[in-house]
Amino acid sequence: MQRLMTPPSSGIDEGFRHDFSENVHQPRGPDGGDIVPRSCRLAALVFFPIREAPLENRPRKMARFRSLKRCLEKGRCFWALPCGLIENAESRSILIMKAFKTISTGLLFAVLTLCQPKAIGQDQITKETMTRESGIWFAESINMEGEKVNHYSWYAYVDELDLGRGVHFNVNAETKEFISSLHVYTTVGQSGKQTESLWFNSNGSVGTSVGLIDGHKTIIRFQGVNTNNVIHSGTIKKQFSEDFTRSHETWNDMVFDGNYVESTPKRESRKLAETNLMSLFQNGEIVLPENRGPANFLKPLENLIGNWEWTHEKGDFSRRIQWRVSGMGALLVEKFDYLNAKNEINGGGINITGMDPSSGQLTIWSVGKNGFQRRGGWDVLSDKVTGQRQNNDRIIRRFENNDTVTVYWQSKKNGEYSGESGKYTLKRVLEAQ
Repeated sequence: MQRLMTPPSSGIDEGFRHDFSENVHQPRGPDGGDIVPRSCRLAALVFFPIREAPLENRPRKMARFRSLKRCLEKGRCFWALPCGLIENAESRSILIMKAFKTISTGLLFAVLTLCQPKAIGQDQITKETMTRESGIWFAESINMEGEKVNHYSWYAYVDELDLGRGVHFNVNAETKEFISSLHVYTTVGQSGKQTESLWFNSNGSVGTSVGLIDGHKTIIRFQGVNTNNVIHSGTIKKQFSEDFTRSHETWNDMVFDGNYVESTPKRESRKLAETNLMSLFQNGEIVLPENRGPANFLKPLENLIGNWEWTHEKGDFSRRIQWRVSGMGALLVEKFDYLNAKNEINGGGINITGMDPSSGQLTIWSVGKNGFQRRGGWDVLSDKVTGQRQNNDRIIRRFENNDTVTVYWQSKKNGEYSGESGKYTLKRVLEAQ
């Protein structure tokens, strides 16, 4: 490539231009026009500035040319094309065309090679890579007000959904009071080489992210919207130790409300011996707010909170549903499982209800084996009846009493919901509260 890209001489002087125009016989077509396009002649002029050989040197030059011709015919690379040595016009035209084709191909290859972006390695993501962080991690930092903040991160894996779960708590180091939380639901993309996440902040922000894994490194690119409908984005880079018991991360290229942060200080984290998230609350490491019930926009759905079950009359199929408040009251999370006769989970998913800051509407997001999506919303039909909209269907739940709910499906036709298909009865499971 170096030979092809570098001219043998430093420049083209007027003498050579004269030699090329006067001594090299250009073949003509039937209409008197050039057979060899001017672009080809110029290519030969630029890349092969070789003067016309003196007569006394013709034998030696012709020997070189015959060797060159054999290389060209076999498609090999070459140094130069001394056009003035070719007496036959047709041969000269063919060889010049071959030279131009070779030059063009070489230049194109060089340009593509030089312009190719730098890429990092990407591991195929498996359950093993998704669970290598499982457990509780701890880190410390100083906030903008100079206060010390403790950071707790809990990672787990939901086998029946092939889903990664991450919960992150920011806690005042002195008072142990809860500051904020981040809830992340992670699946693997169709390529198998990137993670795709849906996340919710207790402050009301909602967003998505994609991630890559390269050995002990992870890169996560996130984007979200806050309650003021302001879009923010950034990149998280994390490096793990060899035994995955320590890590450090930085947040880079962050854009928020017109402000740009190139990189945050490196945050060091270590894995704790505890694996149960509740132990942090039981041991007093985190003190929850006294008033931590659901937000006002979730109050009409408050009666759903708890554990519910339904079993088919034949006993070969059952459904188990858990409703709980999350995100310091900003989210209502429904986890539903389908169970077979052996009480084994063979299906299900997660629905997260919260306020969509981009629209200001109470919204449902669904998460499962096939990824995540914005699914629908809610209709509060009365104090005892709610309608859960999902695409063109609606699930009606009617409270018969505090512990019994009648459930059925409606379909949307001509803009109206109607019907009572798939009716069944849920019973509250009090001992599982």
